[in-house]
Amino acid sequence: MPALSHFRLGWLLPFLALLAAAASAADPAVPIRPKLDPKRVLELAAVAFSKRSEPTNHFTPKAPQFVPEKHSWRVYYIQNSAPFIPDGDVLVVVDDDSGSTCSQNAAWPGPCT
Repeated sequence: MPALSHFRLGWLLPFLALLAAAASAADPAVPIRPKLDPKRVLELAAVAFSKRSEPTNHFTPKAPQFVPEKHSWRVYYIQNSAPFIPDGDVLVVVDDDSGSTCSQNAAWPGPCT
């Protein structure tokens, strides 16, 4: 019987090691790296923002923020000159995988968030 118990441990230990390696590879704590760089995100967001009816010279883009849970970037356009409209800031969301964009009012829930 001792030979049989060694045989069982012989395959069990490598199996457990593979299982532990697979579990650590799927660890959600590993940060997701963005595919797009912030400069490209700003370019894509500027094109999407220019298609809106707001005058582009009344807004200043903030630095892009990567949201790893959604695989997307957020670029906020903040009003910089009069006339200031309450809740008038704009959010442009850029998909990190496809580069597609969506824009909405930054203060309201909408199709992009």
